[in-house]
Amino acid sequence: MRSSQCLWTSNICILLLSMSSMTLGAVSRHYGEALTKSLFYFEAQRSGKLPSNQRVNWRGDSALRDGSDAHVDLTGGYYDAGDNMKFGFPLAFTTTMLAWSSVEMASQLKAHKEHKNVLAALKWATDYLIKAHPEPNVLYGQVGDGNSDHACWMRPEDMTTPRPSYRIDAQHPGADLAGETAAAMAAASVAFAPYNAAYAKKLISHAKDLFEFAKAHPGVYQSSISNAGGFYASSGYEDELLWAAAWLHRATKKQIYLNYLNEASNTGGSRTVFAWDDKFVGAQVLMAKLSLEGKVNINKKMEEYKSMAEQFICNCAQKGSNNVKITQGGLLWFLPWNNLQYTTAASFVLSAYSKYLKAANASIKCHGGSLQASDLRNLARAQVDYILGSNPKNMSYMVGFGTNYPKRPHHRGASIVSIKKNRTAVECNAGFNDWYHMSLCQPPLLHFTLFIALLSMPMTHGANYGEALTKSLLYFEAQRSGKLPPNQRVNWRGDSALRDGSDAHVDLTGGYYDAGDNMKFGFSMAFTTTMLAWSSVEMESELKTYKEHDNVLAAIKWATDYLINAHPEPNVLYGQVGDGNSDHACWMRPEDMTTPRPSYRIDAQHPGADLAGETAAAMAAASLAFAQYDAAYSAKLIGHAKDLFEFAKAYPGLYQSSITNAGGFYPSSGYQDELFWAAAWLHRATDDQTYLDYLMEEYGTGGQRTIFAWDDKFVGAQVLMAKLALERGGNTGDKLQDFKNMAEYFICNCVQMGSNNVKVTPGGLLWFLPWNNLQYTTTASFVLAAYSKYLKAGNTPINCPSGTFQAADLLYHARTQVDYILGSNPKSMSYMVGFGTNYPKSPHHRGASIVSIKQNSTAVTCNDGMNNWYNNPAPNPNVLTGALVGGPDANDAYGDARTNFQQSEPVTLLHLLVFWPPTLFIVLLSMPMTHGTNYGEALTKSLLYFEAQRSGKLPPNQRVNWRGDSALRDGSDAHVDLTGGYYDAGDNMKFGFPMAFTTTMLAWSSVEWESELKAHKEHRNVLDAIKWATDYFIKAHPEPNVLYGQVGDGKSDHACWMRPEDMTTPRPSYRIDAQHPGADLAGETAAAMAAASLAFRKYDEAYAEELIGHAKDLFEFAKAYPGVYHSSITDAGGFYPSSGYQDELFWAAAWLHRATKSQTYLDYLTDVYGTGGQRTVFAWDDKFVGAQVLIAKLALEREGLFNDKLEDYKDMAEYFICNCVQMGSNNVKVTPGGLLWFLPWNNFQYTTTASFVLAAYSKYLNATKKPIDCPSGTFQAADLLHHARVQADYILGSNPKSMSYMVGFGTNYPKRPHHRGASIVSIKNSSTPVTCTGGFNDWYNNPAPNPNELTGALVGGPNEIDGYGDERTDIQHGEPGLSTVGPFVGVLAAVA
Repeated sequence: MRSSQCLWTSNICILLLSMSSMTLGAVSRHYGEALTKSLFYFEAQRSGKLPSNQRVNWRGDSALRDGSDAHVDLTGGYYDAGDNMKFGFPLAFTTTMLAWSSVEMASQLKAHKEHKNVLAALKWATDYLIKAHPEPNVLYGQVGDGNSDHACWMRPEDMTTPRPSYRIDAQHPGADLAGETAAAMAAASVAFAPYNAAYAKKLISHAKDLFEFAKAHPGVYQSSISNAGGFYASSGYEDELLWAAAWLHRATKKQIYLNYLNEASNTGGSRTVFAWDDKFVGAQVLMAKLSLEGKVNINKKMEEYKSMAEQFICNCAQKGSNNVKITQGGLLWFLPWNNLQYTTAASFVLSAYSKYLKAANASIKCHGGSLQASDLRNLARAQVDYILGSNPKNMSYMVGFGTNYPKRPHHRGASIVSIKKNRTAVECNAGFNDWYHMSLCQPPLLHFTLFIALLSMPMTHGANYGEALTKSLLYFEAQRSGKLPPNQRVNWRGDSALRDGSDAHVDLTGGYYDAGDNMKFGFSMAFTTTMLAWSSVEMESELKTYKEHDNVLAAIKWATDYLINAHPEPNVLYGQVGDGNSDHACWMRPEDMTTPRPSYRIDAQHPGADLAGETAAAMAAASLAFAQYDAAYSAKLIGHAKDLFEFAKAYPGLYQSSITNAGGFYPSSGYQDELFWAAAWLHRATDDQTYLDYLMEEYGTGGQRTIFAWDDKFVGAQVLMAKLALERGGNTGDKLQDFKNMAEYFICNCVQMGSNNVKVTPGGLLWFLPWNNLQYTTTASFVLAAYSKYLKAGNTPINCPSGTFQAADLLYHARTQVDYILGSNPKSMSYMVGFGTNYPKSPHHRGASIVSIKQNSTAVTCNDGMNNWYNNPAPNPNVLTGALVGGPDANDAYGDARTNFQQSEPVTLLHLLVFWPPTLFIVLLSMPMTHGTNYGEALTKSLLYFEAQRSGKLPPNQRVNWRGDSALRDGSDAHVDLTGGYYDAGDNMKFGFPMAFTTTMLAWSSVEWESELKAHKEHRNVLDAIKWATDYFIKAHPEPNVLYGQVGDGKSDHACWMRPEDMTTPRPSYRIDAQHPGADLAGETAAAMAAASLAFRKYDEAYAEELIGHAKDLFEFAKAYPGVYHSSITDAGGFYPSSGYQDELFWAAAWLHRATKSQTYLDYLTDVYGTGGQRTVFAWDDKFVGAQVLIAKLALEREGLFNDKLEDYKDMAEYFICNCVQMGSNNVKVTPGGLLWFLPWNNFQYTTTASFVLAAYSKYLNATKKPIDCPSGTFQAADLLHHARVQADYILGSNPKSMSYMVGFGTNYPKRPHHRGASIVSIKNSSTPVTCTGGFNDWYNNPAPNPNELTGALVGGPNEIDGYGDERTDIQHGEPGLSTVGPFVGVLAAVA
């Protein structure tokens, strides 16, 4: 793609902008305006005869003879980007996405009066596509010669460049182009169905024909339309076929299309972009929608589509295993060329999937935690905001939106004087000379060079362990011997060694080739199997989270099936297939093998206790892995394990004495370690005392070991026995303690705290031996990780000679080794093949180094392999994905040479540690607790802020003197007194939804910290702040099923910069009622009234009763009339849209129960489905955490009388809390300076609520003398309060900028918060009205500090790297809001 604007980049914004939930807080980016303007762009791109209602007036008719060369009418359609070409491939994709926007957001588009314009934009495209499809198997896919067009700079009205018509047909196929156009027609049919049934029917007919055309004649379209290849080359057609089938199914509900999707060879797998050339994500999302709805039979394939869709979404949301890069300013970053095309597509997916999740009341479980519908919508909104101006350059990247936008976009028509102003034709060269160069703005090449350099930097703590895990398992598939299964994913391999064992009349096919050769060595293969099984046993849940558990079991079973065949009799075990000397003398693919394949065995006459013992351990460990999933297979394995153990005990000896050929490759140094190892696993698998007795009665424990490896398993046995000792506590015998002491001896040496520490390379790698050192590093790291788990379970440290280590310390050391292996090393090299960009390209491996048999079936002989492939300096033709090479030397040096088999040969037993997931690190808050902070002063000032926000007739005791009376006629349009209440943030709006949440939090503060507030003489002021709101709410609730939820027109208000005292903007009163419901608004207001009744109960009984009466009525109103309030009060949707109402119902019921003690409300909470689940924020639009905390309080107080549902609420409350204190499974991000970081827009609103929860829960824990058990440790009440205080300290000045983010607190605080009243001279100083535009010109754009101090306000806060610019125009960070300060009052009371 060569131009800088794309049709589909703009088109995807239409869905995002049409969503009525695209703002946060009182901040508006005028999405409606942006939506309107985005549709103008399509009119500017029109080709052909323009319609009478054309609104972009500088354009004229153009390309009126398109298609004449082919005797087809191909006029119409859209020019592609900044050129005058009509490329059908991206045009069809644009059309599909326009249609999807219309289908998903028809009501919102109608609300913005843009639905007809979307349909018009859509029809301009589909009318053209219909003409471009004159016959079932003919489709015109391009008009214009790309090379000639790009060599000229001309208005479309002046075009003299060639306009050839290019087509695909049965002889010149293009399944990608036909498939995408089918998708466009099908999606458009859905959009038009309710409005023009005949046209919709016509579209679906074309879609069906095109889909059949695409299936019948495969191929990429640029093979037929070669001119397109230089501009929009397609990488394949399978994505378009899936995409088309998904849309055809949605449009027709025909099973035939769903069958196609279910029977397709794959789902597209894990994708990194969604774009014009890669639609897999789109198809995956549509199929995921079906799965979520449950309207079709959900099979494994459907779940795979859903899994892949959610993997992409998780990565976009920074909670996946391969997260999308984010720029410093917060933009999702995919690729350097026209990145916004990928950002908008990803944001579209987030928005659409948010809708699907919400409809299904579902969430997404990502690698890094759960995502709710609201999380996805917020992420999409953040991207839209960035694009529209909330970015480091304060620049709108939509032309014509805002004041600071691109003035020189790369666009022929826009850059040349309009034909309406100057009809003189602009020739090709004149266009370049007079217009193109006049406005040329091209970034220097250096920028791209620097970006490449950044991409090549090594991964450090951001290493993608999930990706590495997946790839490590692919390596096992590359090592498979025998008949490969249908689901084989390493496609360059083929069947091999299908007669193994025939010489002994035993089936020895299957199993794994050992390393870079074609040998099957049973001794090392069995050890690998044991370790794979140990991985599965210890980390089953984590493997399931990564969706790799099934692949691990498959990898184990490929080995154990072979080992079962290799053990045909109790005292017979085949331990090797192949002649090592012959094999190593040849360089051949396994598929071509002509070397001898003798079968070697041990038996009673030819013993091998080491081989039998190791195989017994493998079978026993594997039986544990399969026990829950295949009981019969597990029993079979344990039977073999028992027989092999008895065989090993009865016939001692080294196996290489019987299988002499093995001695040159895997000689054993003894067999006692294998007997201990086997006994330990048999005991763990069977709990049979016999095996523990064997370990207790046998001499020794293996003593002090220096390695753990295929030939020395003593450490493994010691660790398993140490686990038993830890579990038994003090009830251990001396022998068990001896095993534990020896295990910890090895561990202490690995972490450099022992008496014989393992050597460490200068770059930090544990260094054991020169030959293939990584095999020892990975096993040692595995031991550290496993022992960390055992210590954690026993809440026990490890005492080393040089100090004490906790579980987390061991896991940290294991991770440093993983990070080194994956790229954090002096060479910045990943030693896992295929991971990262700088990895070994020439590992010592026969199969990978020779051309795949799938590409060239000519047999490669022994000598040919050596001459043509082994000695070939080129990289291996096949990527041995997931392989770990032998690794660097003692000085961190590595030579990537096939001949360097000491360092470059991978082996199966290296792939152990990668099964251990990334550790959960405690993020240390860098800013210490500031004991000198004057919390009392901050508390006092925070309450002054509420006086500055007052609307209505101010009271005599008003302390903020620069304010005056305002909005004294509010409600008059509805004949209701709606004076009073609070202005929301920096505007003059009264939004009931966030105001009610603020009131609830103020009331909660008063209820929890009444004595502390009284001690600081602020309790009366808190009650006054609450009552100013509740008096307003009482008036706003004149009837049981009527509630006024907003006063003022948001768009008009945000278009003016006026003091509230001067307001001339409209003040309409908006309400909900039985016909126009809003359960979220009613529920939140019920919660506010109920909580406030508790605050007033002791001081004004009558008022408390009045409040609780309103609360009860509002709760019943909310239950009886479900729905989100912005569907009724549509104006609110642009500012405070709600993501649902269930949280408000929970929240209201919890407060009503606390206020009334009525069982009715508790029954509601325990009977209703769910608890809200795992939440990532607590805020005005998501109160689940608040309800969970209130119910957790009950659970803590009732001490055994609570039911399972109450415990579920408590678990979810503590999940959120643990993540806030960095001890959870999905920890909240922390800025470098120590601030809890949730979302870019007004992050403090989330920080203050989270801190409030910590402080309140600290009080509840303290009252019940209980701790909180988090995944990474136990926390006491004082710990939670400390963390809350740390956040308060940061906000009040203990941060990298040494800045107080509370206005008026300290000396260095924001002087220019985004606030109308504070930024304009006080009416007390100048009574001359300030007009709408006068406010902007004289005050908003004035660089001076605000003339009135908005004392006590909290601004939005710094960005994620602790940066803050005190600018009035920076509404994302500089606007204070009610819902930020409300909870902070409670935090300050708690820590004061």
